[in-house]
Amino acid sequence: MLANNDDLKVKLIDFGMAFQDSEVCPGIVVQPVPYRAPEVLLGLPFSYAIDMWGMGCVLMYLYLKEHLFTVCSEFKMISQVVKLLGQPEDHLLAKGLYTRKYFVEVNRPYGPAWRLKTPEEYNLDAPEKIVGNTEEPLLHSLDDLVNIHKFTSSAEYEDQLQFLDLIKSLLNVNAAKRISASEALNHPFITMSHLLNPEFKYYLKNSTQIMSCCKKLDSTVDGHSDAGSEEQQKADNMERQPYESLKCQQSGGGKHHTRSQEWEHLEGAQHQQPD
Repeated sequence: MLANNDDLKVKLIDFGMAFQDSEVCPGIVVQPVPYRAPEVLLGLPFSYAIDMWGMGCVLMYLYLKEHLFTVCSEFKMISQVVKLLGQPEDHLLAKGLYTRKYFVEVNRPYGPAWRLKTPEEYNLDAPEKIVGNTEEPLLHSLDDLVNIHKFTSSAEYEDQLQFLDLIKSLLNVNAAKRISASEALNHPFITMSHLLNPEFKYYLKNSTQIMSCCKKLDSTVDGHSDAGSEEQQKADNMERQPYESLKCQQSGGGKHHTRSQEWEHLEGAQHQQPD
């Protein structure tokens, strides 16, 4: 991953290990351990959904400035996943090639079920032993994300809630319920549709300007600027869409969400900014 400090542009690079869905064989191991999806850890069939899990981990790294899962072993990884996001459903665990490596099947009144092994139980059969206790996840719950950074406005708070919703959708332990790439691109956090409230006008405008770096073509790739190209014009139009939609709704008298009273004194400071 490369980051440009000048315009906040981030690029994911090095896809040398990429392969087609049709080439997937259950049981093969892919992805670095701190970014490894539950279905890969368990030896379940997997598809592009593992990339959505990986994207969720990358976004969390950018947000937290450190890995969400601070682990170096598979057992510690699955332990932190269970503690933070919950245990995969029993019907998934029953089908995993590697489930018994991390879980124990137990009898319950309602039928067989699974529980995570203790480090001591894992060490009995594991070629690589776990030393010491397994570390706790960086967060106790994904809901703790809203407490990481201080908010300066109700618009920023709404934005954080949508970011949290996107992260939860990306980090669903059940791949079948995980958000797809196309769904993620249409998520409110990406489209900024949740910021069309007139009260959020300045926050939306600033956010659109910040995100403009993702729309512009990188002139350093081919050594010349494409600012006047058709592609650039399309990108500029896409960039203006959220703000243009806002202006249309304002003139049309559309209904909007009422901001929280607790943020009114903070949001008022934004209205003092020049347009």
